[in-house]
Amino acid sequence: MIKDFTGRPWLDELPSKPISEADELLARIRIPTLIYNGAADHGDFLAAAGHINDLLGDARMVAVPDAGGFPAWENPAAVNRLAADFLSLSNPTSID
Repeated sequence: MIKDFTGRPWLDELPSKPISEADELLARIRIPTLIYNGAADHGDFLAAAGHINDLLGDARMVAVPDAGGFPAWENPAAVNRLAADFLSLSNPTSID
């Protein structure tokens, strides 16, 4: 899958669309939320994740080691452990 990805969505020369301000809506979210980035992700994306983390009431923010902009592709084992832990599936005491 990675070898087939051309990066085309980021090579488009069309003008970008305006982005709506979402801070007010994000601040209303009150459920546990997992935010993760690759530890080597672009600084702007890490900053955006930090901003979202600050707005959410119950968020957990994690930097996935040995990963950049696509942590689920670059370090799937770490992301799967992180997601399982977040969803409490790593110790399935309540799942039959």
